[in-house]
Amino acid sequence: MVNRWNTVLGVVVTVLLVAVLAVQLTGSPLVHAATSAVSTPQVSTREVTVTGEGMASAQPDIAQASLGVQVLGPTVAQATQENDAKMAAVIAKLKGLGVADKDIQTTGYNIFPQSNFQGGQSGEITGYQVSDTVQVTIRDLSKVSTILDQVTQAGANNVFGVTFGLESSTQLQSEAIDKAVADARTRADELAKAGGVQLGDVVSISQVITPSPMPFGEATAQAAGGAAPIQVGTVQVNAQVQISYAIK
Repeated sequence: MVNRWNTVLGVVVTVLLVAVLAVQLTGSPLVHAATSAVSTPQVSTREVTVTGEGMASAQPDIAQASLGVQVLGPTVAQATQENDAKMAAVIAKLKGLGVADKDIQTTGYNIFPQSNFQGGQSGEITGYQVSDTVQVTIRDLSKVSTILDQVTQAGANNVFGVTFGLESSTQLQSEAIDKAVADARTRADELAKAGGVQLGDVVSISQVITPSPMPFGEATAQAAGGAAPIQVGTVQVNAQVQISYAIK
């Protein structure tokens, strides 16, 4: 009878030891790490990434030019007085030719002393140079040559930085982006065909920022009366996009 109870007790103790060991193993970091690795497998993404480019151009609708007056005088007062009178005449001429107040903006006004140099060093002040500059927006491109010619006759002796552009380039930018997306699709199709795969949905798409519209090309706008010919040209906008397509 005693032997029978000893046998039963031994079986019970063995079962308890196995249960405790199982609990300890389950709490082990190694077991958790293995379980986690099996339950969350890494899935690789198959895709092709291409860059597309598009360009759109249009005739400019505005012109901008910097017009200046520069004079020399024996004193600051005389130099500024002469400069102001000539610039007033230039601005009056601009307005008379149809340029609005909002399209005339002062961009610089400077007074510099003039001196004679002796032995590489500045000497006595001999006078003063005064310069005044305005930036003008011209909206009637047929008047560009006439305006530039007339303001020089009115007293402007510095004319520089004549550029052409668009009042708004939004539509031109949209057209360039559409062409860039189409170009990207064509490139992706070529790559997929060469690789023997098929394209799926778009995974990602982004635009590469490009510089502001710049004038290029040639077109002549010459006013009557012997004014210098002005090359208006066209305005070009470039767009670049990067697109990733899934591979089926």
